[in-house]
Amino acid sequence: MRQRLVWIPILVIVPLAGLAGCSDEGSTGLVPPGGGSNVRLASADVQIDGRSVNGETIERGSGASTLFTVALAHASDRSRIQRMQMDYPVHSGMGMMGERSSVECRDDGTNGDAVAGDGIYSYMDVDGHVGPHAEGCPAGEYVYTFHGTDLDGTHTNSLECRVTVR
Repeated sequence: MRQRLVWIPILVIVPLAGLAGCSDEGSTGLVPPGGGSNVRLASADVQIDGRSVNGETIERGSGASTLFTVALAHASDRSRIQRMQMDYPVHSGMGMMGERSSVECRDDGTNGDAVAGDGIYSYMDVDGHVGPHAEGCPAGEYVYTFHGTDLDGTHTNSLECRVTVR
């Protein structure tokens, strides 16, 4: 008598982290795979006129500008960063376009960066092309993904921030 092998599929369940505010390892947008760098991102923030709006629902025309910041886990790692960027949803007065683009965040005391060389990278949007603060900003969820590349070309972890405009 022949024995028959029976394959039993094994289901692995992975717990999901909460998505409110900024979360580690965002998977949307232009973020390259990886995260193998020893340089780590610790936190990210989206502020409209100095008030954090991570995980919040805001009204159209909520402010004059949006400041995006991302901080390294260790400020001394700044010397090992080649590039820090933020991917964002492209929108127009007609609505969300479904495309994503990116901007470079800087730690040089310009464009909204408060202190040069402190390991906090910033991008200031005053014209409403990136941030969710403008009167003509379409309703919807805005997902901002921060990530960097070290001097070896290896990608850091990524962080996501979410803001909903109604």
